[in-house]
Amino acid sequence: VKVYCLSGDVARPGNYELPRGLTAGELIFTYGGGVRRKTSLKAFLGGGASWGFLPPEELDIPLEIASLRAKGADLGSGAVVVVGAQHCLLDLARRETRFFAKESCGACDPCRLGTPALVNELERLLDPRTRADAKARIPELGAVLLDASRCGLGQVAANPLLSVLQHFPDEIAAHGPGRCPVGVCGRRSRRGG
Repeated sequence: VKVYCLSGDVARPGNYELPRGLTAGELIFTYGGGVRRKTSLKAFLGGGASWGFLPPEELDIPLEIASLRAKGADLGSGAVVVVGAQHCLLDLARRETRFFAKESCGACDPCRLGTPALVNELERLLDPRTRADAKARIPELGAVLLDASRCGLGQVAANPLLSVLQHFPDEIAAHGPGRCPVGVCGRRSRRGG
């Protein structure tokens, strides 16, 4: 048995004590009542922000460690976050990456320097002129953070961004200077949010 914390764009958010191994789709649609706001499912986090976004094609994945790790995710805290189509995944990855950068204690150089570098590379993803360079640099930074950070925060800091690169290339391609598929990236960048 595992307690799953279901939140985000789901009709019935809450804590559910359920058998291990049920699928993400069962949790979201059977217990959570599906996606709210009459929108479609764009993505979900299988184990909280530390583990990255998975696409709807992965709804049949059992919510257990081995299955999720095979997809670059993890069960983590059991927090399953539903993301509806009205959200921009780069914007959500920016929020999580900034959180990790802000929460870094600064005790080790990989995290202290690497998390702000990830934020910078994420911004470069928004511009087609710097996108290819950023796509190459982000996995390099992620590998350094994973291998050399002292604690779990630095080790997982790149996961949200890496998951968007891996599973949502069309979302990245839809961005350009002043252009976001849902109209939030440029607006938030200008006001620093």
